[in-house]
Amino acid sequence: MLKISKIALLTVSSSLFLTAPILAEGLVTVNYPNGDTANYPDVQIASSNEVLSVKSGEEGKVLEILKKDCYQEGLLNVCKGGTLTLDTYGVKENVLIKQMYVFTNNTKSPQTIKDSKVTLDPDTLMAEILTQKGTYINISGKIDSLLPRP
Repeated sequence: MLKISKIALLTVSSSLFLTAPILAEGLVTVNYPNGDTANYPDVQIASSNEVLSVKSGEEGKVLEILKKDCYQEGLLNVCKGGTLTLDTYGVKENVLIKQMYVFTNNTKSPQTIKDSKVTLDPDTLMAEILTQKGTYINISGKIDSLLPRP
């Protein structure tokens, strides 16, 4: 069974339409099917057009989400669907996703997600992932800076 509590680095690959790579600080909340919840505050998040990485205090573990179906919805960057792989010190394990969305608001104004009551504050990102086993993962972060492209 996937133990999110041991994830150190969460990598989400996507085709976000970001103008520049971003850095953010945030929170990861994991709700397990048995009702247990785990919170990981003060995670470091890095995001580019291809990758969204969330790093906690542990090392050696990578959760990689290769996303598809990315598009611009108003001023929000949105991706949904994809594949999920847990990499533990080089040993990879595929994790089936039932549903996944990543929203990025890198504007200076609040943006409401279409057909939702959720509004993203300026310079924030949010990912919601539901695995086939019923584990729900929420990632939210406040963008600290936009990095110039190399």
